[in-house]
Amino acid sequence: MIRGADGIANNISYLLDVANDNKGRAKRIPEKTRFLIFGQPVSGHPDQIMLTRPDSNLDWDAKSEAVVSGITRDLLSNAPAPQITSITSAFYVPGSVPGESETQIFLQTVSKQPISLNILRRPQEKPQWAVALGEMTDEAATPPAPNSLLWYRLACGLPRNIPQSVLSTLSEHDMMAVIDDYKVVLSGLGSCSRNHHFK
Repeated sequence: MIRGADGIANNISYLLDVANDNKGRAKRIPEKTRFLIFGQPVSGHPDQIMLTRPDSNLDWDAKSEAVVSGITRDLLSNAPAPQITSITSAFYVPGSVPGESETQIFLQTVSKQPISLNILRRPQEKPQWAVALGEMTDEAATPPAPNSLLWYRLACGLPRNIPQSVLSTLSEHDMMAVIDDYKVVLSGLGSCSRNHHFK
């Protein structure tokens, strides 16, 4: 068991709706098949669990277990990455030489914890971006580790586009720069994969 608030029985049972095979017969699950299960207790039945969703019975592999274990640790830490709700503001500052600039994009979270995205451009270099958790920009900040809780929060919580209400406060030049820099962040994160188990 990766996590259970009150423990769990040595043997448990649950119902699983399995799709039929191409011959129309119920798919057979071989003995000793390993799964990652997201479940919750059934009141009055300590030896039973209820799947949290129809697809909460996942094929097990070591990589998936490591991801789930890591995210569980993050969720139970003193300061887990908060859920993103919106983009609140953004600004763009050109550097002292052509091709140099910095963009900051500020995010609203469920817990009101401040988060900002920082994108730096320097001449003849690829744009660099990072996420800062806190009021102050952390020069040591980096992009989130793939498949970490913070990565899921951003990859699955950020809107695909910056709201017009945020862009309308910027000049046309700054607006285009912020849009381009936001694309750097989205590209760096990649697409959101399974996320509903980690809300």
